[in-house]
Amino acid sequence: MLERAGGFDATFSGYGREDHELSVRLWKMGARFGHEEGMEAHYRLEPNQWTFTRKIYLSAIADTRVWKRHPDVFPGRQSRGYVVREALALPANALRSPHTGGPRRLARTVVSLLAHACSLLPAQRPLGSPILLGDTVGALEVIGTDRTAPRSSAR
Repeated sequence: MLERAGGFDATFSGYGREDHELSVRLWKMGARFGHEEGMEAHYRLEPNQWTFTRKIYLSAIADTRVWKRHPDVFPGRQSRGYVVREALALPANALRSPHTGGPRRLARTVVSLLAHACSLLPAQRPLGSPILLGDTVGALEVIGTDRTAPRSSAR
């Protein structure tokens, strides 16, 4: 099934979410995901608050790319209206924050909203077609010939 899905999308650049986008394609093809007892996830801690905040921001920018690529799975998240609705909900979220993760969670929400606004509020160019790493020739053409294309990185 992974081969049929085509692997990671080579047009993703910057930090994060290419794995989420791949999982959405796999889910659409019928893959099922679940929890495995005893499974552990290990996260690399960032050395300071600035790099942690930057990681949240870049991850939220990448979220919008996944939403645009799969509007059927994330309806209503491709427009400026989404940012406005989330901004209007921010005061209520702030009041609930002591019960839902405290100031750190609220700060994460604010940084994510800022990133979503930066990504969704300007005039949008439509996303180009995905270039899947399973299509080795197409992926190598993008990586090798276009200086603005994503650079390959270890996964």
